[in-house]
Amino acid sequence: ELFFSYKEDVDLAWRLRLAGYQSFCLPVAVAYHNRTVRGQRDLSDQAAADLRRSKDQMVKLYSYKNHLQTLFKNEFFSNLFKYFWPIFWYELKKLVYILLFEQSTLHGLGLYFKQRPKLKAKRRYIVKHIIKVKAGEIAKFQAETLIAESQRFADPELNLFRERDYLNGERRDVTGVGISFQIPLWNQNRGPVAKARAEALRARAQVELRQRDMLTSLRQSYAELARVIEQARRTRDNLLEPARQVFDLTRRGFTSGELNLLALVDANNTHFEAQSRYLDLLKEAHLAGAELRLAAGISLLEEREVQP
Repeated sequence: ELFFSYKEDVDLAWRLRLAGYQSFCLPVAVAYHNRTVRGQRDLSDQAAADLRRSKDQMVKLYSYKNHLQTLFKNEFFSNLFKYFWPIFWYELKKLVYILLFEQSTLHGLGLYFKQRPKLKAKRRYIVKHIIKVKAGEIAKFQAETLIAESQRFADPELNLFRERDYLNGERRDVTGVGISFQIPLWNQNRGPVAKARAEALRARAQVELRQRDMLTSLRQSYAELARVIEQARRTRDNLLEPARQVFDLTRRGFTSGELNLLALVDANNTHFEAQSRYLDLLKEAHLAGAELRLAAGISLLEEREVQP
């Protein structure tokens, strides 16, 4: 409902991909899309500007607004950092063109900022339910698709023809129907099938190897977290708490005049060092916990946090 029209198909495809669904190419599928504008074949800036001028103003306004909404909802900082300069240059050129020649399209920018609170809520939901697909799993899916394509034979073809030929010394019109289809008697595509199966086996082996590595990393992270927590507990009970008690007693003795200033400073330094050591262990415990969450595939973001 925040899109109304234009770019909603891109948003849907992106969210399905983040939710763990797969994308496949079906060469035999035919789709009809009735559009009022033509696609861009020339990728130059001048061709892009000419194409924009041929579009309706409402199309340009909602397309620009929904373009920004799609990026905000689905893009992540890692991708933005990796492809920052191409994205920045593309968005800068588009914004400069709008400022100079399409000021009315700026209304879409205002609509985008107006809908930001709702977009943040949707982004939190997407981040919470994202499913990360590893590179090995993608290779496995591609290999399985290659197997299916290699086992596929050519589609049957129906041909209609009309010719003029001489029959019994006379010129006559000849009309006929021809059907051609592939019969797997000799060529059964065994070579491509065997190659595709080998690729699939290799991809499965890579997935299993990655799974074992992830499990090992998960166990190591858990062991490190347990070690740091236990060390912090012992430091608190055996070092920090006694140092705090000694500091309290020394401070009372200094107040009553039984102890001098040097003893108070020494007790304070001991308590400070013990507290610093305990805080360092707490920091290590938080870092170990973050490593454990990453190894388990859990996002470090809380539900209320949103990446830029």
